[in-house]
Amino acid sequence: MAITSRARRAASRGCIVRGRALRRRLERQDVGHVWRVKAIPFTVSIGVATREAGERDVDALMRRADRALHHAKAAGRNRVEVR
Repeated sequence: MAITSRARRAASRGCIVRGRALRRRLERQDVGHVWRVKAIPFTVSIGVATREAGERDVDALMRRADRALHHAKAAGRNRVEVR
């Protein structure tokens, strides 16, 4: 199945929305520690990649997701980036 650039943009937007919701949900979690009374701040950086039309190389997809993750961290962390 061929995926149009319009469909890829829509899929990317959906991933961003879900990723941001997950990030916000995790931020609200109380991550404590035995020796620490105050909760430890918890942040998440997420890298998203969409599959190219006709692409079968899962490794290439994972490399793009990894690049997006590193871009999210470099851009200030605690964010969702798509590549």
